[in-house]
Amino acid sequence: FSPNIHSESIFIEGRQYAADDLGVSTDVTRVTPGYFRTLGISLQQGREFDERDTSTSPGVVIVNEALARRYWPGESAIGKRLRVRSSTGPLFEVVGVVSDHKVRTVGEPPRPFVHFSRSQGYNPSASFIARSRSRNERSCSIWFFTRSSSEARSRSSRSSSSATRCLKLSTCIGSK
Repeated sequence: FSPNIHSESIFIEGRQYAADDLGVSTDVTRVTPGYFRTLGISLQQGREFDERDTSTSPGVVIVNEALARRYWPGESAIGKRLRVRSSTGPLFEVVGVVSDHKVRTVGEPPRPFVHFSRSQGYNPSASFIARSRSRNERSCSIWFFTRSSSEARSRSSRSSSSATRCLKLSTCIGSK
């Protein structure tokens, strides 16, 4: 499952939109380099986020296969562009396509999903995902730690009411 999910209106470059069009509501999240590897999500095309993706570089996204199939059937999504919030909103170029993965529920069918580079925009909430392995590397666990925006504000004002939540997402057996 992906942490810090919310919905964002997206607009595919090259398509015509009416001035009052609300776009397509799509699940999105902001992630850092190593996110896909940590969760075992395969990169199918292009590249992952890296040091080139900064607050001053052009906006980039990584989409999943479901989104690529829906908006660019029979084509590579790499190099395609989309906007967020409005048809004239910020522009982002697709630099990677990852395999479909569960986003909200275990039984869901593949759903379109957009990953933004955390280094390219502020997000007041923070999450940390860690993969731990046993000494013999035959099993592992994936842990999810999060701090909400209100907790982040509390921490920055040195309040003692701040807390971090931790959740064990999965246990992997026989994994390397």
